[in-house]
Amino acid sequence: MTWKPYEYGTRMLYTLLGAKPMRSLIGYFLVPRILIGKFGLVQALSIGSAMLDKKRAFIVTDKAIRKLAESLLPYFEMAQMTVEICDKAVPEPPIPLIREVADEMRKFEPDLIVAVGGGSAIDTAKAAWILYERPDVDLSMVEALTPLGLRRKAYLAAIPTTAGTGSEATQAFVLTDVDQTPPRKLAAQHPECVPEFAIILPELTAGMPPDLTVGTGLDALAHAVDAYVNRHWASDFTDPMALKAIELIIKYLPVVYKQPRNLEARGKMSIAATMAGIAFGNAGTAITHALGHSLGKVFGIHHGKSVGIFIPYSLKFEAKVTDGYVGLAKWLNFSLNLDVVAKTKEETLNKLTQFFKDFITGLGVPIALKDLGISKEDYEANKAALVKYAYEDPTAIFSLRPANINDFEKLFDYAYEGKDVDW
Repeated sequence: MTWKPYEYGTRMLYTLLGAKPMRSLIGYFLVPRILIGKFGLVQALSIGSAMLDKKRAFIVTDKAIRKLAESLLPYFEMAQMTVEICDKAVPEPPIPLIREVADEMRKFEPDLIVAVGGGSAIDTAKAAWILYERPDVDLSMVEALTPLGLRRKAYLAAIPTTAGTGSEATQAFVLTDVDQTPPRKLAAQHPECVPEFAIILPELTAGMPPDLTVGTGLDALAHAVDAYVNRHWASDFTDPMALKAIELIIKYLPVVYKQPRNLEARGKMSIAATMAGIAFGNAGTAITHALGHSLGKVFGIHHGKSVGIFIPYSLKFEAKVTDGYVGLAKWLNFSLNLDVVAKTKEETLNKLTQFFKDFITGLGVPIALKDLGISKEDYEANKAALVKYAYEDPTAIFSLRPANINDFEKLFDYAYEGKDVDW
């Protein structure tokens, strides 16, 4: 039996579980142990840590940043660990590749798995870790309510080299199901997949080019905005994380875009990305990611840009059932002195939406899909797949405002032209 998040029964279950009375009974707040800087890495490996008794470390990274991973080897050697590096990670890793990495893990038999890289490396490590511990699991069927029993063989640590995915602090991972035509993103999550350690080394992000800096930064922004505004699983724990992350991203993403070697700004973005990861890892994402996952996979657009583009559209769409945007606007007025609060909620929504449009386009990212180089012919030819994949995406079930097939089609049509959502 395949888990189908788009089926009515599943949607109703998650909607009921996200209701306020239920959240007070079943809520959780999952977070890794967070260590910052090289001294934090030394602490993780040697000082009173759960890693102290680990002897065999399997590092998952990609070919482009293998040298960054190798630069960390002295710390593992200092802890007298035997280390193997696997550099097979690729963006949105296909499931067959995950099986290959899991096979290498089984041959090496690590008791510590370390992801070094962006979301693709961390996602690869999470998924391969599942198969290393549970080779019987079908990755297309992983869902949060069924225990996996991880950590019997190994712990997972994550060292991000980008400031965006927040995967080092979450239960989520994104794979590619290549058995579908066209291939589709498979967004999954499980509470056992939160890494034991998130080790933040901002200097590792300094080499990111401007385009990747923007893409990963918008990814973090979408995480935090969804976590706060959507309100479905938001709580008193997640709200401060989301709001502070949004504040830091708005303040520092333009800085690192223009000044890539600014380590202070890089550090702030690294912290913001992890905070956004904690926020959405516990509060969930929704429409931005359902739409963005589909757009990114069908048209090959960077994940962060894909989800970031949909922030203004999701704000307008969700505003019909929540006034979470008002709290966000008030926070931005207070923390950054932005003029986004008006006399009425409608005016506030319009000002806030326009602010995000201007912020995103100011980073060189167009808001209208047609301005991404997607022709009208290509858009129409692929629209059915876009709508189907967005509707069936697991994140869609967390939308506070339920969206049907027609809603997703209309959202894509409006986004293609760059029109404000008005229904």
